[in-house]
Amino acid sequence: MGFRDFPHADKITVVAGGGSGICLAYAQPAKKRSPHPEAVKFKEFGDVLDAYILGAGVFETAWSNFWDDTEEDRYAEVDINVNHPIKLYRIAICAWLRKNKKGVIPAIAFLAGFAGTLSAPLYTKHAVVGFVCSMAVLDEREGIKVLGITPR
Repeated sequence: MGFRDFPHADKITVVAGGGSGICLAYAQPAKKRSPHPEAVKFKEFGDVLDAYILGAGVFETAWSNFWDDTEEDRYAEVDINVNHPIKLYRIAICAWLRKNKKGVIPAIAFLAGFAGTLSAPLYTKHAVVGFVCSMAVLDEREGIKVLGITPR
């Protein structure tokens, strides 16, 4: 089962990265179906959200990449594209498990995440692909869909 199998009517969905690209393409029709189409604080929902769509990210920017390392403690690209989404996955999954609730979390993973390239060794979609593959069993066990969307 995939994201299309998840009923969207009357669901509360957060779209990270909904301002442009693929996530904007989802956010526009979702906004029409949603009982809460505006941006609000999580506390205002009063319940566990139904779906999180993770699409925000950056790609090998000049200020955070392997080849032009600024010698800082961390790569901002890894924080933005890997660490933050994984924390959101954990928050959502733990909330759903506590409430015995089903949910769905698709993440934009891109086909390039299945291969490597010397020009972009920090390509963080590798981590997203691996994480999604590791968490896929939650669908069968708990009714929680952890999906990777890989547009061409």
